[in-house]
Amino acid sequence: MAINKLQRSGIILGVIVVAVILIFGFIKPIIYVPPGHAAVVVNIFQGMEQRTLKTGLHFMVPMIQRPEIYDVRKESYTISSVGGEGDVAGDDSIEALTSDGQNVWIDLTVIYRFDPDRLYRFHEEIKGRGFKNDLLRPAIRSSIRNTVSRYSAIELYSSDPATIAQTLGISVEELDTSKIGRTAIEQDINDKLTPQMAKNYVIVDNLNLRNIKFTEQYKTSIEEKAIERENAKKLDFVIEREKKQKEVAEIQATAKSRALELEAEGQAKAIDLVGEALRRNPSVISYEYVQKLSPNVQAIITDNEAIVNVSELLKK
Repeated sequence: MAINKLQRSGIILGVIVVAVILIFGFIKPIIYVPPGHAAVVVNIFQGMEQRTLKTGLHFMVPMIQRPEIYDVRKESYTISSVGGEGDVAGDDSIEALTSDGQNVWIDLTVIYRFDPDRLYRFHEEIKGRGFKNDLLRPAIRSSIRNTVSRYSAIELYSSDPATIAQTLGISVEELDTSKIGRTAIEQDINDKLTPQMAKNYVIVDNLNLRNIKFTEQYKTSIEEKAIERENAKKLDFVIEREKKQKEVAEIQATAKSRALELEAEGQAKAIDLVGEALRRNPSVISYEYVQKLSPNVQAIITDNEAIVNVSELLKK
C-alpha cells in the first residue's frame, strides 16, 4: 500500500512537472523583454492593447495574450552614391533641384528609433507595410528635395558669406546667414523630416549630410569665378599700394618744400638782422674789411681825400 501511494505521488509530481514545462515552454505565460527592446500585446478579445511592455519580466494570459517584441535601439538608414555604403546597392544618392536650377545629388545618413511609448500604434497601423521602403525612404527624399529647392547652388557649395554674396550679386549685409553652411542645411532637412516621421511613431535623433555632388560644369564655373575674385583682389592690392606710395611721395615733397621755405625765411631774417646791426655800427664794416686784408698792408686809401692807417685801426 505504502509503495502504491509513493508511486502515485511520483506520477502526480511527474505530471505536474510536465505540465509546468509545457506551460512555460510552449504556452509561455511569462515573457522577458531584453534591454533595448519593448513589446506590444495583442489580445484575441480586445485586439491591440494600448500599452508598451518595457525591459523586464511580464505575465501573459496563455492563449489570449500574444506579445510582439521590437528593437527600440537607434538604427541608421544611409543613402549614398558609393556602392556598399548605403542601404540600397549601387548609386542611391538623391537628385534635387536648387532654387537657381542647378542639379545636385545628396548623400546622407538618418539615425532613428521607434517611439517606445507609441509602439502599439506603430504595430497596429504600420506593421507589415515595409517601413524602410514605403515610409522612411520616401520621407527622406521629400524632405531633401523640399529643402534644397529653397537654397541656391552657391549656398550649398560654399560656407563663405563673401563668396556667396558676390556670386548672388548682393551685399553681405543682405545675405541670410541662417542659410549658410552644411550645418544649416542639415538642420533644415531635419526640421522637415522629424515631424513627418513622428506621424509614423518614429523618433529622428540625428541627420548627417555626408556629401553634396554638383555637375562638372557648375564646379568649373565656380572655380573660374574664384580665380577671377583672386585676381581682382591682387589688382586691388596693387592699386592700393601705388596709391599709398603716391600719397607718401606727396607728403615727402610737401615736407621738403616747407623745409626749404623755412630755411629761406631764416636766412632772410639773418640778413635783416646783420643789416640792422651794420646800420647801427658802420665802423664794423671797416673792421671786417681790414680783417680780410693781407698782413703786409699798412695803409689804404678809402676815397680821394682819406688815407687809413691799418695799424692804428686795429689798435682801436
